[in-house]
Amino acid sequence: MIKSFAPTKFVGAVLFLTEPIAGILAPMPSPSPASILKETFGYDTFRPLQNEVIENVLARKDSLAVMPTGGGKSLCYQIPALMFEGLTVVI
Repeated sequence: MIKSFAPTKFVGAVLFLTEPIAGILAPMPSPSPASILKETFGYDTFRPLQNEVIENVLARKDSLAVMPTGGGKSLCYQIPALMFEGLTVVI
């Protein structure tokens, strides 16, 4: 048997706004790749070619990065993944 439940008093509500409403809320500034590098990964600067690869990925360009072991390839997809909304698939 299913019973319906109707609360007798209002307990509260939460509203999450993701878009600005007619100038009431200013959009949140998007973090830069350099700030994510520092705040999330603790590095001050990119290794050679990392920034160029990240900028290409952020511009939604198909990208292939061939780098040596230890060259920092993983950050080239981790940082854009943190900046894009939703799910990021890396092949």
